[in-house]
Amino acid sequence: MLLWLTNCQSQTERVETKIFNCINQSFPNNGNDFNKTILQFENELIEQHILKDRTGKSYREIYKQIYSETEIEFKPSKVFTDSIRSVNKYYFQIFLDCEGKYMNTENYINSKTNKLKTALESLNKSGKFEPKIIAKVILSNLDNNDFELDYYKFRTIQIVNFINVSFNTNNKNDILMGDIENAFKIHIDRNNGIFVNDKKVSVEQLRLLIKKYEKENKTESIFLVKANSEALYKTFIKVNNAINDEINSLRNQLAIEKYNMNFNQLSEKQKKGIIEIYPQKVKEQ
Repeated sequence: MLLWLTNCQSQTERVETKIFNCINQSFPNNGNDFNKTILQFENELIEQHILKDRTGKSYREIYKQIYSETEIEFKPSKVFTDSIRSVNKYYFQIFLDCEGKYMNTENYINSKTNKLKTALESLNKSGKFEPKIIAKVILSNLDNNDFELDYYKFRTIQIVNFINVSFNTNNKNDILMGDIENAFKIHIDRNNGIFVNDKKVSVEQLRLLIKKYEKENKTESIFLVKANSEALYKTFIKVNNAINDEINSLRNQLAIEKYNMNFNQLSEKQKKGIIEIYPQKVKEQ
């Protein structure tokens, strides 16, 4: 979600386009599989009537829905981050590297999207990082033409998935009723260090600990994430991705053991049974 950063004059000169081209070139087959994955999720958004069509205007309408507090229930056949990672497991670093390639250029510094990045980071530090406010900031900075760019369409699909996972109402209610004492506590300090039970860990170590905890606690598992107001949002995203990915890995493993099929191939009833065993309950503090 942190890649909300790029813009200039003509479409061929815009930094967003350059970053997205860099991402494509960094994926196998010049980004063909990467773009097929995006297209699949775009089609599902249209099929579920979240997106009217592929125009920039329709993509911007999604943020109007979020701003009006219309609940968006997106039920993808697969988890978006899992699908992207299956193409290249280092996808997140690719995004950061491609963004960093242009970050010090004049086009980037003077771009609309750089202003958007600053606004979102300020929002994060203020502790008001909620869907409605995020949508308001995005609507204030980007118009329909901006969303004609593949870059912003991709970011929108990511945000829809992110909001579904991080701000799900049922999820929050479950956590409030859960045993907080047994929670897996993650803290991100002002220097973007990640700590579990006051011990600093790498992202790789965090993933192993998350998987171990979820596997042992199953239905009783709860994740509490606390981030310092000065921490970068990309660190929060790394933590969120780690929780999401490891839980989905366990769900997929259990699906294969029980039904000899991947999780995304199961019926809704079968999926529900596995999700009950490996829930994803995350509370931000």
